[in-house]
Amino acid sequence: MVVCVPTRGEAAASLPPARLDDTLSFISGGERSLYELAVAAVVSGFDVELRGDVNEPILTAITDAAGVAPELPREPRWPASGEVVVVPEVFDLIRMAALHLSGAQCVVLALAPPGLFGWSFLSGWTPRDPGEVAPIDVGTPEMFKAIDALGISVWTNAHGTAEAAERAGIRATWVGTGTPVAFPVASVKEFDLAVVEHNRWFESADDVAAKLSDYSVLKIPARPSTYSLCDDLARARVLVWPSRLEGMSRISREARAVGTVPVALDTNPFATEVDHGEGTVLVDDLDDLGRQVRRLLENPDQLAELSARAVAGARRQADWGGFVSRVDSAVRALEPRADAEARAVLGLQFAERLNHLCARVAHLEASEEALTHSVQELEATTKSQADQLALRDEYLKDVTDQLLSAEEHVAALGSELAEFRSRRIVRLLDRIAALGHEPAQRPG
Repeated sequence: MVVCVPTRGEAAASLPPARLDDTLSFISGGERSLYELAVAAVVSGFDVELRGDVNEPILTAITDAAGVAPELPREPRWPASGEVVVVPEVFDLIRMAALHLSGAQCVVLALAPPGLFGWSFLSGWTPRDPGEVAPIDVGTPEMFKAIDALGISVWTNAHGTAEAAERAGIRATWVGTGTPVAFPVASVKEFDLAVVEHNRWFESADDVAAKLSDYSVLKIPARPSTYSLCDDLARARVLVWPSRLEGMSRISREARAVGTVPVALDTNPFATEVDHGEGTVLVDDLDDLGRQVRRLLENPDQLAELSARAVAGARRQADWGGFVSRVDSAVRALEPRADAEARAVLGLQFAERLNHLCARVAHLEASEEALTHSVQELEATTKSQADQLALRDEYLKDVTDQLLSAEEHVAALGSELAEFRSRRIVRLLDRIAALGHEPAQRPG
């Protein structure tokens, strides 16, 4: 089994290598779910590779708690026949094409409705803004049918997403969620409200909290390379959670696990009441969300009852043993596609041709790099020679200027010498005349 998480580098027609990325401080809740899925499959006894860009501290938190770890291969490769490859709905299309043209069994783990964060499996799709897109425009029957037509199986952690697929006539396997990492014990509540800053719903949550100015608000900042926000969330009584459209919410589950009651929007058709979990209060809109938060804080007995239900429900929902069992069943229930062998033959032909083209491209890139280096050297030599010629030109100009100046000086000296000679001759003739010798002619 291969579990692929998103890669942030250049896409390629192969399974990506595992890369422990020191700059990857933040990963989505969906990526954490993929880590948990891979580890659960190892616990079930499968040989599992985890591929893509990996946040090592978060993965280590899961593997240390579970006592097992998937392999992290450092080289890309072509998908092999007979293996199961699980990808998120945001998997890049070039690698999705390679996976389709192989004998591997492809599974999309739909952590959100198709078409919201990743490709809709239909033409003409563009990325959607989860804060504005209409729920009816994502997770449509046509999208689920297209996934099935490609021979791709659908797993999901949300009952609502599974039900949307089944309404389209497509079988989707609900694997739910689970974690081997123990939840902390609920602590003393220091704040009335909590909002999560590093989150797509923060602006709406902050607006709601601002209108409840008579209550204390905990703004949870970004926590890089942190597995969960439970320790932060445990400090507040209520989580303001205006999540309008997504799959199942991890942050809401983390809040419930430590007795913090989420007040959330009931606008998401891809998450059922069971997905929202026990202890969650659902409302129709942002105004109602603010009113319900105030009502809860003014009714501590009701809040305490919801808090207790939230803790128990979240721990049942995230039970590790149950999750491992569901993942094991989901893998074993997969049936090989009848066209798997044919796709494998086509895929190998494609891979061989692609490898040949990649080798040619690499050769051309190397040649281009060598040519670029030669051009740079030539440009450097030409510039050096040009600089030398410029210096010589400047030197010759200086010498020419000096020669012209010397010529002018010599001409001036010649004029002065001629005038001096003329004056001397006149004086000499005057002296001769004074002695009584009259010259035949005075010089002009």
